[in-house]
Amino acid sequence: MAATFEWHVEFLRTDPTDDNYIKNITVGVYGTENGITKKSLWQVPFEGKKTDIPVNDWKSYADLMESDGESTLIAWCKNVMGSENVAKLEDAVQGYINIHVDPSLTPPRHIEAPSKFSAKPTVTPTNMNQI
Repeated sequence: MAATFEWHVEFLRTDPTDDNYIKNITVGVYGTENGITKKSLWQVPFEGKKTDIPVNDWKSYADLMESDGESTLIAWCKNVMGSENVAKLEDAVQGYINIHVDPSLTPPRHIEAPSKFSAKPTVTPTNMNQI
């Protein structure tokens, strides 16, 4: 049995100086099979600026943020990615489901955090996106 897939917009990056022209969209591809759901993220870039879009094709940011705008954004992403890459991404999610169902598909690994190495510096957090 094959998974059923849903595509969702996870994040948008816009250019506020260019009427919120969308610079990239991060999509989440969710696959569900027999009650198991896995996902993968993919960032799709959009080159150019607002003036590159024919006037009749322009969609305002406000309109795209309505519930039916998500289907438009997903269609744009799939168009930029191409059908071959769309299929590859869905295949990857199917693989995550297969690994979950059959752990023998993933060989055992040894993961260890060395305790006698020197201490790492603390990274200073950014203040971006803080409310």
